Amino acid sequence: MIRTFTCLSALSLLLAAAPAPAQTAIDQAAQEEAVRRQEKTILLRSTLQEAAAVRAKGDLAQAARLYERAWSLVQEIGDATIQVEKAQTIAGFSEVYLALAKRSYNRAQYTDANIQVSRVLRVDPRNEEAQELKAKIAKAEKELAGKRPSKEVLAMVPEAEKQQVEINTLVQDGRLLYEMGKYEEARAKLKQAFEMDPMNEAADYYIRLIDEARYQIEARKRENWAKNKIYEVENAWNPPTGGEKLGVANPFHRTNIVHTGPGRRIIFEKLRRITLDNV
Repeated sequence: MIRTFTCLSALSLLLAAAPAPAQTAIDQAAQEEAVRRQEKTILLRSTLQEAAAVRAKGDLAQAARLYERAWSLVQEIGDATIQVEKAQTIAGFSEVYLALAKRSYNRAQYTDANIQVSRVLRVDPRNEEAQELKAKIAKAEKELAGKRPSKEVLAMVPEAEKQQVEINTLVQDGRLLYEMGKYEEARAKLKQAFEMDPMNEAADYYIRLIDEARYQIEARKRENWAKNKIYEVENAWNPPTGGEKLGVANPFHRTNIVHTGPGRRIIFEKLRRITLDNV
């Protein structure tokens, strides 16, 4: 009985000394989370250093991207152990986006300025400078109401610019093909450009040049055809003389002496000696 009690007591002590499986898993997860936070903290500090260096060079756009990354890391890590880094992130973030917003405001790009200043207020809602700038932007937009195109129409500008580039490329292709004498290919390109933009003067100009060149080519073809037909008619109406059927003259005939009778020779001789003073 005493021996059994002793064994049970020893087993109880061993079980009490052994760590619980659930507690071990929790501790391991906590350790892993601490390691991850430490890694992110190191990454946050290096990102802040890089952002400060880029900002010092005047590259506000790249600095803004780096501060965005830093702010994401701050949110992932939490506030407990990175108060200094969080303050640096908010300060740099706000200064960079405020600089971008002021530049956009001075260029009358109020939509961009509003987006940029809103980013500042999302990170630092109590930033008085950002609040004042946002009010100025709202006032400027109100004054411009009805004096500028709508956002929907402005959104169409990039597509219109892209189409204009395509039209200009077609016109240049057509011009070069025209200069190379490839009129059919050139006209196809220019016709496509003209259909896309009927007010394109360059496309209309080169189309007229091509049509004129094609007309001249066809006119020359008709002229040559007419000349050939006239030649055929003239040739058909020219009766053969028959001279081609005569034999070859005697190459050894080199005298003009008439070989005939004596009486005829006397007559030829008298005719040769007759001289007329007046006719």
